[in-house]
Amino acid sequence: MGLASEMSDLLDNPDRWRKRAEEVLSIADGMRDPECKRAMLDMANSYEKLAQRAEARCRRNRGHQRRSSFEQ
Repeated sequence: MGLASEMSDLLDNPDRWRKRAEEVLSIADGMRDPECKRAMLDMANSYEKLAQRAEARCRRNRGHQRRSSFEQ
């Protein structure tokens, strides 16, 4: 398994991004500084967007794999 494949596995894992979002939300929950808390909430939102994009890539890849198997 090469580096590109390992990176793809990490980037295309929605659970990984959602776990990070949850961790950041947990940290934000304990913050008192409103500006810092807002920054952490924005970060959690960004992780959720990454999770959604990873899910979309997985759906596209599954669809492509199905089409390829029908073409053989």
